[in-house]
Amino acid sequence: MYEFNYIYGAILIDRNLDKVQKIINEMSSSDEFYYFHASMFSQGSNKYPSFYNSYIISFSRTFKYFGYDLNEFNEFIWNIESFLDQIDFDSAMIHIGGMYNDQDLFWINKKMGNKEKLGIKGIQYYETDKWFFGFGAINLSTGIINRVPNDKNEMFHIQYPNFKYPIIKK
Repeated sequence: MYEFNYIYGAILIDRNLDKVQKIINEMSSSDEFYYFHASMFSQGSNKYPSFYNSYIISFSRTFKYFGYDLNEFNEFIWNIESFLDQIDFDSAMIHIGGMYNDQDLFWINKKMGNKEKLGIKGIQYYETDKWFFGFGAINLSTGIINRVPNDKNEMFHIQYPNFKYPIIKK
């Protein structure tokens, strides 16, 4: 990525908004979450009618000189996944953009998705014991791929030729 970058995304959570808001607020006092932290979130309101079963929380931020090396990108992914690991989410997606590169990343909780949804368009994804992680845009409600990476995804592999998943915190 290059000098001016932006990130935005959304997470579909299952019911327990109060718990998620508490975890987000705790992130603000932690040095562990540098790239993905509480000030990024629009937390919304839990004052919805009782027939709502899930909530979407959104987040965004800008960076200057983000992602120049693989370690920085890995730290960003690790921050996001540390957060996702603490909440009950269905799916999450992030768009990373800038002057020269755009990336769409997704996570689908295994309780919601399956490999068949991911394989129909030849999407590049990785599987852990908890979720699927991959490159492309998804429908948050269904976990189905909406858009596969465009040619700019090649830039990702050029910039980060040694990218390996899952990210392990050192």
